[in-house]
Amino acid sequence: MAIYEVLNILESHGFEVYIVGGYVRDRFLNRDSVDVDIITNALPSEVALIFCDNLINIFEKYGAVKIKLNGKIIDITTYRRELSYSFGKPNDIVFISDIKEDLIRRDFTINTLCMDKNNNIIDYLNIIDDFKLRVIKTTRETTQVLSEDSSRMLRALRFMSELGFSLDNKIQTYILENKKDFLKIPYSKRKKELDKLFNSGSSYQFFRYIKEYDLEQYLGIYVNDFREVKSSIGVWAQLEMDEHYIFSKYEKEQISSVKYLLNKGTIEKYDLYKYGLDLCLIVANILCIDYEKINLLYTNIKIKCIMDVDITGNEICSILNIKPSKLVGNYLSKIEREIVNGNLNNNYEEIVKKLKEWGE
Repeated sequence: MAIYEVLNILESHGFEVYIVGGYVRDRFLNRDSVDVDIITNALPSEVALIFCDNLINIFEKYGAVKIKLNGKIIDITTYRRELSYSFGKPNDIVFISDIKEDLIRRDFTINTLCMDKNNNIIDYLNIIDDFKLRVIKTTRETTQVLSEDSSRMLRALRFMSELGFSLDNKIQTYILENKKDFLKIPYSKRKKELDKLFNSGSSYQFFRYIKEYDLEQYLGIYVNDFREVKSSIGVWAQLEMDEHYIFSKYEKEQISSVKYLLNKGTIEKYDLYKYGLDLCLIVANILCIDYEKINLLYTNIKIKCIMDVDITGNEICSILNIKPSKLVGNYLSKIEREIVNGNLNNNYEEIVKKLKEWGE
């Protein structure tokens, strides 16, 4: 595994190195995790020199080096102290050699466990009781941690929902007394945190919390009827949100498709053909439609794309003695739909016969 190769290489050069943060937290809680952060007392220039053949980029200001090893992109960060923050980002950083000081500058105690190359989990800050009590606490004075970066309030709510933990009273009080600080969080950063939450399939507690404490207007998301689904697209499609949230063209199309199918209230063969199995399964979850029924419908579709249709546009022109035009596309679409719905066999002779009927 590339991650452990990085640990071995840095350690062989005489440096301390650990996996830290969400990966270790989730491993301790027996949860799946894909995010891996590596920290070391090696300086960025030293890391870059060691992995010069694998180097993608070096961000000296933040002490971060990005490499690609065995096909995997890995971030390696030097122990650091953050002296000041501006607009939610550290702008004055010094590199240090003390791992405990690096861990203390982080946001929540549940993100400070470390793991070595032998998978030993190390609790340098003695915070294991926070896991036993299932509570989210800040690593330092709560006002300092949350005021440095307002997005940490949203992260606290995300962890609360994903892990089923409770918020420490100090975090709870700070959030309720500083609701307007949510407005400081850039929409891109809000969406990134919310996408992680929505993809975890753990949004219910989060929505209950923001409604109970009137946080919807500050986050710019509004929920009425909602059914849990492990898909950010599926969740966004059930929400009303501020226009300032930015979605890619693909996301917009997916959300629009989910909304259409939800309003339709059912899933038919042509829906599966047009929107795909994965998206339709998201809708099926929300509409409480049996997965086996959807999978069976999809399996019985005779074609998977327009290229599978046993006739071409040029052949239609020749058969009906017409010129290439929008009409030809309409005929192809009609043939496609009839085949998908099981009303026409995907057979050239039968398609020609049906075309001649339509032509008449």
